[in-house]
Amino acid sequence: PTCPANMVYSTCTSSCPPKCSVENGKPQDCVYKCNAPGCECQAPFALNEKGDCVPREECSSTPTCPANMVYSTCTSSCPPRCSIDNGKPQDCVYKCNAPGCECLPPFALDDDNNCVPVEECLTNITSTTNITLPNRRGYIFRYIKRTVQKLISIIFLR
Repeated sequence: PTCPANMVYSTCTSSCPPKCSVENGKPQDCVYKCNAPGCECQAPFALNEKGDCVPREECSSTPTCPANMVYSTCTSSCPPRCSIDNGKPQDCVYKCNAPGCECLPPFALDDDNNCVPVEECLTNITSTTNITLPNRRGYIFRYIKRTVQKLISIIFLR
């Protein structure tokens, strides 16, 4: 198979390839696991945000983060999550995790690790049967998003 520039085909791709968003593309300690065959960056290249392999020295010292996120050299060990108390801040033992992107306030991580407004998180609306129901607008938005993502993957993987 033919691979894009600065990439090489491998029958066993890395489970943690060098990425500009992780320590500026420096090799990481990694539990070796053989992933599916495919193209991966040749040394000394790393994947940038666009999915291109670039020389590691071209990796920005501050990676670009997805929407509603900011880069931090010390990420939280317990970031706000919709699945935990509807995204409200938690009591947390302060521990500095690896550098990376994390949600800006007032956003929280949803089930797909996207930062969404806290009000779109599941809310505790208790019915007469004491069942916790999702916030309709947030639930419908996430359902449509997942459905579209699955359709796109089905269309492009065939």
